[in-house]
Amino acid sequence: MRFEVVRFLRYDRILDLARSTGFCQRLRNLHPVMFLQVLTFAPCRHSHATVAEIWRTYRDLAGVEITYSSFVDRLDDSAARFFAAVLNGCMRSPVSDMTLELQDRYARFATVFIQDSTIIRLNKKIADRSPAARSKTAAAGVKVAYLLNALASGPRTASIVSERKAEVKTPRIGRWVAGAFEKRTGKYAKVDAFFEKMA
Repeated sequence: MRFEVVRFLRYDRILDLARSTGFCQRLRNLHPVMFLQVLTFAPCRHSHATVAEIWRTYRDLAGVEITYSSFVDRLDDSAARFFAAVLNGCMRSPVSDMTLELQDRYARFATVFIQDSTIIRLNKKIADRSPAARSKTAAAGVKVAYLLNALASGPRTASIVSERKAEVKTPRIGRWVAGAFEKRTGKYAKVDAFFEKMA
């Protein structure tokens, strides 16, 4: 069987994470790499696979005899820790499809954040509480600001602020952005220096 999951995380790294999180100590009935492969890529009849479908597919592809109750028992806190560790490892792993020019340019950054915001117009009756910034008449609006993790392809923070709040003041950031590259609307900023000043 060809493991597609190893395109995102190395085979031996997945085994290490399975052992360190307590998910698998011995590779007997439940192999962590094959389990991830089935969980991530195996086809199913429903939009969201049921545990029974995952169990049947795993048993057929792995060629092992594992009872349904034993399979379900393995989906405990250690499995949750394993999934979280794998997800974190995948987000931190380098993107293989990235061009060489981009790899060289962004290799020193842990991840890339993109900051953006959108304005939502509200009923003008609440203009005194949430006034719009660019309006000649009485209008209300809020700004939905978010910080997107480009490697994880998902939002890191999101907040609703006054439309008049400056773009530079909207993101909620902490020390977790150290070593990251942030792209703001229309300009670039390396955020390491900002946190060096904070320390």
